[in-house]
Amino acid sequence: MKRRTLLRASAIVITAGLAGCTSMLFEDGRYDETVDRFLVSEDGKKFVVLGQQYHYIFDMPEHFGAMLVSPYRQSLEVSLVNFVARGGAITGDYWLRLRPAKPLTADERAQALADGFTTRGSVELEMKGTLHGTRYRADGFDQGKTWSSFSRPYTIDVVDRLTTADKAVRVLATPVTLAADGVLMVGAVALSPVIIVALLPAAGLAIGP
Repeated sequence: MKRRTLLRASAIVITAGLAGCTSMLFEDGRYDETVDRFLVSEDGKKFVVLGQQYHYIFDMPEHFGAMLVSPYRQSLEVSLVNFVARGGAITGDYWLRLRPAKPLTADERAQALADGFTTRGSVELEMKGTLHGTRYRADGFDQGKTWSSFSRPYTIDVVDRLTTADKAVRVLATPVTLAADGVLMVGAVALSPVIIVALLPAAGLAIGP
């Protein structure tokens, strides 16, 4: 099955959960970002978040691609926390948890462990790591011409950390474009949407069918 078909078959349930806190030479700023699209590049190298103010393009952690097409994805929850922007750079932590309503099959558990999960308690499996990427200004990008991945937009809180070097950095315009056939692109690579089916009442993502 082609990668685009696999990626579009995946679905995620999400709520706002990105936040961070610090003090530096300059007072840190904060901004609320309204997000309504998650995408992945067709070559599997990038994880893209489209906000109204900025677009965020992260290097794809190896396990994310496997996660989106895995047999255990319906039992997976993801928390995204401690997101901090420094000029054009942005980082944040993720926490993946497998909390199945019914026990995983032996094959599902073996696959999750092979994908990098570790044991948490007697039932759950977890994985933690950091996302690294670049933020781009969304000026001039018409969000209304593309369909939303979510049932409704949600707002995330991002820390904007300022240092002397960061103040001199100019945040570039987004490289994300809309092709004539309606496909979103980053450079020459197509982006496939990760479908969001509902909002959870607590911070985190839950993978759907």
